[in-house]
Amino acid sequence: MKINLIIILCFLTVVTNAQNRADSSTKQKKYYLNYSPYNPHNPLASMSIKGIIIPYISLGSAGLNSSFGLEYGFLKRHSLGADLFYNMTEGHNDDVNDTLGNSHPDGDNGWTSNERGFFINYRYYLNYQKLLERTGSTFYLSCFFRHGESKTWYNPFFPNDYIYKHEVQNSVGILLGAIGKLDDRTQRYLDLDAGIFFKQKNADTRYEEMQTIKFRKNKSSNIGFRLGLKLGFWIRRKYHS
Repeated sequence: MKINLIIILCFLTVVTNAQNRADSSTKQKKYYLNYSPYNPHNPLASMSIKGIIIPYISLGSAGLNSSFGLEYGFLKRHSLGADLFYNMTEGHNDDVNDTLGNSHPDGDNGWTSNERGFFINYRYYLNYQKLLERTGSTFYLSCFFRHGESKTWYNPFFPNDYIYKHEVQNSVGILLGAIGKLDDRTQRYLDLDAGIFFKQKNADTRYEEMQTIKFRKNKSSNIGFRLGLKLGFWIRRKYHS
């Protein structure tokens, strides 16, 4: 009788421990399912508010790069996003002479440039479930269209290549990116991407030649490399039926 009781108690202890481990594993799995953005196994869909502001100072110039946007997830692994961006730079050239030959060591030959536009992208999130459950991070593939307009002014009293330039840029490209949570209990994450693009540019330039203001139009294109970084805040929502 005592032996049977001991066996029963040992069995119940093993079952209880196994159940606790299973509950813990289940809770952990549910935790990551609910707290990992754009997880295809998550019963809740994701959407995000994203943005970044990066000020910078370099020799002879200063400015900032900024963007703000939204991303909307659908059909488990897919999303559409749209961002507005604004970039600004101001600077000057030291130790130059103006058009009359006078020297200006304090850098009066200033210039200003700004760029604004929008960025539209589609994403397909890869199903690295183990990586998601362990770290809350995953990878995605993306294609995008970007439209931007830039304006640059130079001091007309100094000899520069031009006085004013207005440039319209359109580009398309493909990206490989990754998102990663900053910690386990918040909805903030970093969004990093890199890829290549093809860009077309139409420029209208105003310049001075022989004391006469002239205008020039120019079209060009190039292939380039893009690197992007944003801070995201994601929001869980129910899938539409």
